[in-house]
Amino acid sequence: MRPLKVALFVKSSPVAAERENRNMGMWSYPVPEFEWKHYFANNFQAVDKARYKDYDLIFHEDAGYAAYMGSGPPVVYFTFDSFLDEAHRAVRIKQAHYADLTLVDHDDMEPFRGLKALRFPYCTNDHLYKPLPKNVDVAYHCQSGARSNSPRAAERSALRTQLSEICEKHRWSYVSGALSNIDYAASMGHAKIVVNLVRGWLNRPHREFDAMACEAAFLTDPYKEIAEDFTIANLHYPVYKDVGWIELALERLLAGEWIRYAEAGRKLVMDNHTWAIRAQQLRDLVAKEFGI
Repeated sequence: MRPLKVALFVKSSPVAAERENRNMGMWSYPVPEFEWKHYFANNFQAVDKARYKDYDLIFHEDAGYAAYMGSGPPVVYFTFDSFLDEAHRAVRIKQAHYADLTLVDHDDMEPFRGLKALRFPYCTNDHLYKPLPKNVDVAYHCQSGARSNSPRAAERSALRTQLSEICEKHRWSYVSGALSNIDYAASMGHAKIVVNLVRGWLNRPHREFDAMACEAAFLTDPYKEIAEDFTIANLHYPVYKDVGWIELALERLLAGEWIRYAEAGRKLVMDNHTWAIRAQQLRDLVAKEFGI
């Protein structure tokens, strides 16, 4: 199949438009299936699809909003953060009504009933997230700002302090805090264990595949698995029941078990969840759905 020209609508920030250093896996590095150019839209501004007649496809990421009007290339909308709450989901569903096809990462599919919607999991930028010399025992980078759209912020902040105390007690090396994309990826690349606290039961965080690509053991509390991820708890990643179990889990993992999880997780991601793999799947899907 020939490569498709894509008008890619992303969040209006420099980070969203980067290639090799892009935090998101989709559209992060060149692939033979697609060529693309970035565009920005916000607040459901009207977008005349006829302006993009030289493109084969419009692909809209879950950031910023556009009201696509008129005739032109088909619109594919990819939502990967619809699970946070009903208000958050409602605006994503509104955007989905402007699309010819909606791809859903990890939310339940039921809210998208009545729309043309398919499951399509997140993928990692494996050019950015990769193994580095393992000189950090524990990394923890969950967002914990006191923001209304940051569920469990207080719990995440408390866990940061708890992990610091545990690591100091055992003399384990520990890194945390907000970092730039490059430093964030490097932190996980150097880490033996990446600790996570999910934002909700429906949330398989993007950090999981990124940490696995870095060949780190991804230690998390439980979340709802979906078949398309191919992940199995306590096979590809270790799970703690609640924060009271974290110290014991870390002791066990740092005694040597982390290596088994790290290797299993990296193999899973490299076999199933890189951008190169997802680009092939997306190209096949577009050919099937739109005949292009």
